Amino acid sequence: MRKINLIIIHCTASRPNQHVTLEMLHQMHRARGWKQCGYHYYITRDGQLHQGRSEEEPGAHARHYNAHSIGICYEGGLDAEGHPADTRTPEQRQALIALLRSLKFDYPDAEILGHCELEGVHKACPCFDVSEYRDYFSHLNLNCPAQAYDPPIPQAPRRFAVAGLLKLYEYSPYGLQSIEGANQKISEGFENHLNCATLE
Repeated sequence: MRKINLIIIHCTASRPNQHVTLEMLHQMHRARGWKQCGYHYYITRDGQLHQGRSEEEPGAHARHYNAHSIGICYEGGLDAEGHPADTRTPEQRQALIALLRSLKFDYPDAEILGHCELEGVHKACPCFDVSEYRDYFSHLNLNCPAQAYDPPIPQAPRRFAVAGLLKLYEYSPYGLQSIEGANQKISEGFENHLNCATLE
């Protein structure tokens, strides 16, 4: 089993009018000589979670860091003019936080970084400040009992329970379409975000 110490978030660097499917990623990465998509997980604009590589396999998404990392990519990252921008949809935000909760449950010591935060990387990817997730998990106790409105955290490799988690979020204090409110709580310190959140 690989030792995972990093969870690295990427974007496809695509504009809002460009649709990038998982199969397109497979094709682009095979054209580079890789056997398949280099990311372990891919989240399309509609919030659907797709698996690229097995977590047991090293990815091909961050040179010098692939051996001990999980790579996540979301569709987007550029505005209509082609400039770097946080284009995550509410559905993508919800899927990403659910996936990260699942991964952090299995790899509690793994640090969450944006691609641009790696040494030697000179690009804006993933085009948003990933520190919001580091702040989130610094105040979250993943080992406390789950409540009726607190989605269960699946263990690897059963990440596709995330699809079910999105439905369960309908019963959260914020509701399915309240991910913006949830992200606001991230910046506010998560006083009441999830029942599992405990502030120091």
